[in-house]
Amino acid sequence: MRQYNEWAAMLQASRSGEGAQAEVLNCTDLLSKLIVTTSARDVYGTVQAQAAALFVVNKQWRLSIQSLEDIWRCLDWASATRGARHSDAAVPALCLSIQRWWGSKLTEFDAGSGCPIARELLTDGVLALIARHSPRLQVVRLHGCLHITDWGLKQLAAERPPLHTFALEWCGGGVYLDGLRALIRSCPLLEAFSVSSGQESFSLGSVTDELVRELVACCPRIAALELSDTRVGDAGLAAIAAAYGRQLQSLQLNYTRAWGQWGVLALAQHCKALQFFSAASSAITDDALSLLGGGCPALAFVCVDRCRQVSLDGIMRLVNRGLAVQYVEMAGVFGRSSAEQRAVFGAWVQRRGMQYDARSGLLAPLQAA
Repeated sequence: MRQYNEWAAMLQASRSGEGAQAEVLNCTDLLSKLIVTTSARDVYGTVQAQAAALFVVNKQWRLSIQSLEDIWRCLDWASATRGARHSDAAVPALCLSIQRWWGSKLTEFDAGSGCPIARELLTDGVLALIARHSPRLQVVRLHGCLHITDWGLKQLAAERPPLHTFALEWCGGGVYLDGLRALIRSCPLLEAFSVSSGQESFSLGSVTDELVRELVACCPRIAALELSDTRVGDAGLAAIAAAYGRQLQSLQLNYTRAWGQWGVLALAQHCKALQFFSAASSAITDDALSLLGGGCPALAFVCVDRCRQVSLDGIMRLVNRGLAVQYVEMAGVFGRSSAEQRAVFGAWVQRRGMQYDARSGLLAPLQAA
């Protein structure tokens, strides 16, 4: 059950941006304790000056945080900008600390959760500053950052950070192929790559098989891949299967409809290590699910929420053929089925020692209750 919870958290993070966040010391909480009488008229200059003293000048304070090295390695944007609505100086003070000393410690920048207003404060300039002063940066997660554009990604790529994880989700319409290409070409160590869009970021609809071919050519280590809300098709899936088949463990293709059974066949033939497959609201079919179950012996979690061409028969074929399939998210499938199909499915669930939760749409092992 714990492993399912981890998979479910991964899927939820891709949809809502609510992922697990590393603990970091809250800079703005410290600022609010130090400066309680500053007038709104001179808040910027005073707060920035005292922030400089806090983060840069005070050697005793800097020595006191040496035991917190692990905390400072992650910049959690949601925590670090908490209270920024009440002080125009919070972000400049944060940037100053990154420029002076924090950047040298950073290995992870996470702007994947928190208040949307805080993410409004993240601009191309801030991202460029973080990239410029953080030579050890390995993880960048951007979710709902509407002011990030191609220019910001190109500035990040220009520093050639040793990234192994990059996620760009629901980040507005300013990111196109040029920014993603620059990042891919500069980060050959990537092991996890995620892009997904929506109404606010329709520009990622230009992500097609062409970008996939560039990804597999430049980044040979990918083991976790998300290409949701894109126009990746069968040729793209075939390229992914051929390049990453031995190592690919997670693949998410939510809200993509340009691929079909040929692409799934390529995955089934090559991706023997695949454990997590999500294709919510896609064009996947019962036959494709059967192919996937039979060809991917490690497959344990499948999401086919709101897939109109998937029936209860396809779910049963998937589980019957899959050696390791334990969890299937299938919201909408049960409700579209006839009373007779539901009865057959209910009897099958009992024989398999499984349970189906109609509220969540989750099919799971009985002992996971």
